Order: sequence, then structure tokens, then C-alpha cells
Amino acid sequence: MILIYFHSPIDSVKILIAGAGPAGLSCAYHASTKGYKVHLVEKRSSLAWKPCGEAIPDEALKYVPVTSRSFILNRIVRCRFTSRWETVKILEGAASGYVIDKKAFLEELLGIVELEGCKVSLNTRAKPSDAISYDLVVDATGHERALALRMGIDYSGYKLIPACQLYCKGQGPAEDEIWVEIVPYGYIWVFPRGGIYNAGIGGFSNPSVLRRLLLSRLDEAGLKPLTKPRFSALSVGGVVKTLRSGKLIVIGEAAGMVMPSVGEGIRYALYSGKICLENYQQSWNVKYGSRFRRAKTLLKTLLSLPGYTRVLMMKYAPTFILKLFYQGALSDS
Repeated sequence: MILIYFHSPIDSVKILIAGAGPAGLSCAYHASTKGYKVHLVEKRSSLAWKPCGEAIPDEALKYVPVTSRSFILNRIVRCRFTSRWETVKILEGAASGYVIDKKAFLEELLGIVELEGCKVSLNTRAKPSDAISYDLVVDATGHERALALRMGIDYSGYKLIPACQLYCKGQGPAEDEIWVEIVPYGYIWVFPRGGIYNAGIGGFSNPSVLRRLLLSRLDEAGLKPLTKPRFSALSVGGVVKTLRSGKLIVIGEAAGMVMPSVGEGIRYALYSGKICLENYQQSWNVKYGSRFRRAKTLLKTLLSLPGYTRVLMMKYAPTFILKLFYQGALSDS
């Protein structure tokens, strides 16, 4: 079912999409291929501005038409959970995916979107008043929620935490595995990225504390920063109750579609962009709704435990518990 919002012929329906991240580009592609008149706007002059782990599962690439694979830097097959860099547990099988050059990925997708006839405007801000000129407005501006905050979406349960990311060198993970280091306020990731590493931290503390903890733990691991830490906010409160308000819909992180337990969002951004012109709420709930609810509950439980107890839990928990924690990172199961 496609035309749930419109009664006019498809080629006369005008859609404004704000934000050229994974969600916005996915939506722009799928809307353009269906014949809608699509205008994609991005307030910045370049793509992939947000700090990110740049890891995606196999499943993510099913939602967009990229074929070159030139943006893939590493094939990932396992996740190693650590505490003070000592191995706690290794998760195999569920950990299947890629570390990518996110900027190259988004630029390739942007080129495809333009070939499908989508109008693209960089350095352009969308405003709520723009809605009068369009049949549908899509907020894909991430945690900034540039339109949705002023156009009726209920964000009462929306929660943000700080995240910090940098690139580093040294003796890190093998080229086909990722590290997840358990820390008091959250977790640190170290992902292989070609010949270097993408490292970062997300957690329930202030940015300066997280920065110090990240740099300290990387130093313990013998990993040397190549870039300065970059900060952003990360949604961990789960999906908003309602995805539509009038002619506005929200997708990706603007809708809270970031896995609460591990902070993975690219897969869900791409999927939401694909389905948002269909039976959106139901399609989302069937595909990922229960998965998000379980992960949110598990995160709440883990955060209530002392640090050493969390380490023991990770060490001795059955594999399916770790998959519940990890399922938003690189798992299709």
C-alpha cells in the first residue's frame, strides 16, 4: 500500500525531505523511484558530518541500491567484549557486517538519488513554514529534529546522551573483528577502518568525563589518536510514540530509531526511509518494534548494575543475552 497520505496522482505530489543523512537519502531514493516530486535539502555543505562508528550489518545494504561496494573498508565477523582490554566474551555468528567510509557511502547514494530526478539543495535550511508548499514533509535531521520539534511530534520520551569519536592507530582489533569495552558510564567501541581504527564512547555522563575516559582507555590499549575527539548527541530513548503529525513524518534518529543498547542507527535510518511512504507505523512495529523494546529494557537493567557486575554478566550470560544487547550493532538475527 503506497498512497496512504495522498489522493492526487503520484507525479503531482510534492515531498520535502530535510536532512541528507542515511534516512533522508533513503527516503529520497524510494520516493523518487515511485514518481513523487522530491526536494531534498541539507543545511550543511557536505555529508557525513556527525561522529559515527561507521559500522553496518549485512541487512542494511538491502534497503538502498548501492552496488559498487567501494565504500566498504572492512568485513566484520565477530565482536570481542572487553574490560580493561581483557577479553570477557567473544560473540561470533551474529557479528556479521561491515565498517564503511560513511562519507563515501552517502555521496554514492546522493548521486543515485539525483539520477532518479530528485532535486537536491545543500547549504539550505528547511523551515516549518515550508510545509505550506508541499504535500508531505519528512524530518530526517537526526537528533536536531529541526522541523519536528515545532510541528507537533511528541518527544516526551526522547532521550539524548553525549558521544565522542576519533580515529587512532596502533595494535587494535583484527581486521575482521570489533571491540566493545565495558566502562562505568556506557561503552567504548574500537572498529578497524582500513589501516587505522575508528574509536569512540557513548555514555550517561558529561562530555568532558567521557572524553577523558576514552583517551585514558585508548592509552592503556596502546592506541594513539590521529584526530581530535568530535562530539555529538545520540538518541537512546527508543522510537517516538507517533511517527506522523499532520503532513509531517519523522524518520531515522529524528524518530528515535537508534538502537538504545549499542547506538547503531544507520540500518534503521535506511529502513525507515524505505518504508515511510507505505504503512509506516505498522511496518516498523512488525520489523523492529519488539527488538527495540527488548534492547531498551536490557539497557535499563545493565545501567542499574555496578560496573563489576556488568562485566560478570557479560562474561557468564548465555549467548542469546549478548545477542539482545548486540542485535542493533551488526546482527541480523
